Amino acid sequence: MHTFTDFILKHENDDTNDLLLGKGKWPDIDMEAAAGTIISRRKLKTKVPQWYAVPQLIFPVPLAAEQCSSHEAASYKAGVCSAILSENGIPPESALLADLTGGMGVDSAAFSRICGNVIFNEMNKTLAEAAAYNFGTLGIQNIKIWNSEVSGDNVGEILGGEKPSIIYLDPARRSKDGRKVFLIHDCSPDILSIKDELFRHTSNILLKLSPMADISRAVSELGMVREVHIVAFGGECREMLIWMDKDWKEEYSITVCESGRTFSFRPSEEHKTGEELLADKEDLSAGTGCAGNQAFLFEPGKALMKAGAFNLTGKIFNIRKLGKSTHLYIVAGDQTEKLRKLSGFGKLFEIKEICGLNNRNIRSTGKKYPRCEVSAMNIRMTSDELRKKTGTTSGNGIHLFGAKVDFAENQHGNFIFVTAPMAAKDI
Repeated sequence: MHTFTDFILKHENDDTNDLLLGKGKWPDIDMEAAAGTIISRRKLKTKVPQWYAVPQLIFPVPLAAEQCSSHEAASYKAGVCSAILSENGIPPESALLADLTGGMGVDSAAFSRICGNVIFNEMNKTLAEAAAYNFGTLGIQNIKIWNSEVSGDNVGEILGGEKPSIIYLDPARRSKDGRKVFLIHDCSPDILSIKDELFRHTSNILLKLSPMADISRAVSELGMVREVHIVAFGGECREMLIWMDKDWKEEYSITVCESGRTFSFRPSEEHKTGEELLADKEDLSAGTGCAGNQAFLFEPGKALMKAGAFNLTGKIFNIRKLGKSTHLYIVAGDQTEKLRKLSGFGKLFEIKEICGLNNRNIRSTGKKYPRCEVSAMNIRMTSDELRKKTGTTSGNGIHLFGAKVDFAENQHGNFIFVTAPMAAKDI
């Protein structure tokens, strides 16, 4: 007789549809749970490898595995919560955190490492039961399980009369008919309608929103926002976190996290920062190989772009911006330390040559580099249109940028930048 774990390990590479169709062969196995666990483990292998490495865990709802936080994202959230506790002078061992939208439990497991106790609530009974089993299997003993849908009427019941140091919510971003939604009031639970009730029980709410959500609109709707965190891993913007402080009346800050590297600013700093760091012609001449000079292009990552720190990026890293609306930056000369700091926040390219963007140069550049990547930045054609004009195909480690440059001396022009992407190990 197979144990459930034995079955999972033996059939983890099999077609789950075939397993379900042939479930009569294994009457002692809950085939629905087994198929769900196999599918989920495939998603978790790289997403949460620490859980994948424990074959005794069960994951009966594949959608939960698809939507759950990665290990890196959960750890980052736990770090934010640690900072909130510290800011409020709350010792971690006496802290209580309530995760009201528990899901598969990856976030709650991370919270359990930095808080004395955690309340885990999940409306789906199957998920709640699986989480209880998995927490026990992982040896996590400071999480209390609750199974209920969150509403303004039952928050107190879920919390059991406790006053959590932090309440965490990750509202479902799908409508009843399965469509993805991004507006706060369309998510479930609707934070706007239960916010006042939540603040009756805590002074700190940590909210996870879609990375597609508009920062200014979210801050305006929610109020009492103290911090916004834009989190990206693997070159993709994964989530937006918002810390709401019941007593906060000052300007909020934005923290950009790109693959573990962070910096913070306030929106007013971006607005006050002018465009005095626009490129000049000397910057571009360094990229033509003149007098042995060297220059690089920096393309901000997804979190940096989402945060909107376009002028401030130039100021913070002391680099030149190609244009008022061209979000590329030029780094001239031997600036290894600066390049290392930049590498965690976006992509770096070594400039091989620069020429004016005109039909003759487009054709000649395309012939010289018949295989390359092509991007159009703030010019009157799309990337696809520019690629067609060059006649190139993808590949070969060269990247052409067609970009508008606004010079510091109030002149402008369109240029082709021929670049080679730089790996972190090459900096």
